[in-house]
Amino acid sequence: MFFKKPISMAMVPLLAVLALFVGACSDGGSDGVTATQTQEPGSTQPPPPSGTPTIVVVAPGQNASLSSGPVRVTFATTDFSIGLNGTPHLHLYIDRGARHEFFNGFGINEENGLLLNGSHTHYAHWKSATAFELYALAPGPHTVRLVLADQNHSELPNPEAQKNLVFTIVASPTGELLLQKVTPGLTVPVAMAVVPDGRMFVNEQLSGRVRVVNTATWQLQADFCNVSVSAIGEMGLLGIAIDPDFSSNHYVYLYYTVDSPYRNRVVRYTDTSGVCTNPTIIVDNIPASGIHNGGIIHFGPDRNLYIMTGDAAQASLAQDLTYLGGKMLRVKADGTAAVGNPFIGNPSFPGADPRIYSFGHRNSFGFTFHPSTGHLWQTENGPDKNDEVNRIVAGGNYGWPTVQGIANNPLFIDPIVAFTPPFAPTNIVVVNSPHYPTSFQGNLIFGDFVQGKLRRLILDATLTHLGATPIESFTGNGEPIIGLVNGPDGFLYASSTTSIYRVVPQ
Repeated sequence: MFFKKPISMAMVPLLAVLALFVGACSDGGSDGVTATQTQEPGSTQPPPPSGTPTIVVVAPGQNASLSSGPVRVTFATTDFSIGLNGTPHLHLYIDRGARHEFFNGFGINEENGLLLNGSHTHYAHWKSATAFELYALAPGPHTVRLVLADQNHSELPNPEAQKNLVFTIVASPTGELLLQKVTPGLTVPVAMAVVPDGRMFVNEQLSGRVRVVNTATWQLQADFCNVSVSAIGEMGLLGIAIDPDFSSNHYVYLYYTVDSPYRNRVVRYTDTSGVCTNPTIIVDNIPASGIHNGGIIHFGPDRNLYIMTGDAAQASLAQDLTYLGGKMLRVKADGTAAVGNPFIGNPSFPGADPRIYSFGHRNSFGFTFHPSTGHLWQTENGPDKNDEVNRIVAGGNYGWPTVQGIANNPLFIDPIVAFTPPFAPTNIVVVNSPHYPTSFQGNLIFGDFVQGKLRRLILDATLTHLGATPIESFTGNGEPIIGLVNGPDGFLYASSTTSIYRVVPQ
């Protein structure tokens, strides 16, 4: 497994996922069966003449106010049977967007029953012969247009064959976070990064593949890169960062493990027509081990590259400033020490590596920069106790292995919060999107590998300290949470060991 905790820790059972359907009702019908309802709820219009192809919306009601989350639309037709591709079917348009095509018949399921441009889409799923669900709808008004179409995709002209459904999504002031699967079929996707053109790059730890997800359809495209990695224990393809000038230089940075001897390195690639080219080693000889490799990398608001390393199972060396393990590194885009690093020319620390920014770290699977303050927040895995969330500062010593958790020792910087028993906190992001309740804005969301949860760290008004109620947990879906990223549509996206999920408020 990618994450290891002491053998004494008992793994919690997987949690059951409860599906919340807004305005749900009986699906009705089966493959090839035509429903018989002829009027929308509340309609005062007489039914159309017999033999007229007609569609009505059964649920939700017209102008309904619905909670955030999946919206199930149930419909009925008369004198019209929705069939397979190449037969009469249904078109639908979400907020005047691209045309989705709804099919039904033998062998149709959620993967092939509702297509966008011929491909499965995760914005809308087929649910039955007479129902589909809509996902990722932002708070506010929405219109879904349903039109019956013939086998040639020509839409029927009679008004009874067309319906507009209008409803409003109301953001919940508080509540649960729901994980909606958007991209399955991955193998340990440990890190994600969004490119300015909207693509999402996803590292598969064990395979060394950088997968590409089209965020318009959430379908996998051709791989960006396939790197030869050592994938023993927690080694492998671990981190990814997009250059702040990607639009002009097309640079992508990867952190991964190589052998002969085992070591971690950061390598810069150039995106050439969607394929990685021109590998250039930026930082080499970062200590590697079967455990504690760190590996998360991000560019900071200062346009320098920050690199989180693990202690590589050499705990005592996390305090050694000549050893790159157990450190936060800060380098220019070419891998040289960034200007202003705390140990450059510092006479109190002779021989210190100038690339080191902070030290005394055990193992971390996530860090992020707060968009409002620029502060660097990091999660840290403890051994049998004291998982931590830290605010990283230049030159800070975070104590490992001398102290753990809240030590109140002036020689070290305490975490903002520590957790016992531990649960292996993973990646961390800042909520900064109108898709989420106002109370979430500026707070930190991070993953829980052991219990498969999302956890919110609530900051005070200064965004530097804990609020009065500092921690809130969300049930997730029972799968380990590994990666987290802010998506191009404003939603958070989380990865498990097999899939990517959209994080939606309920």
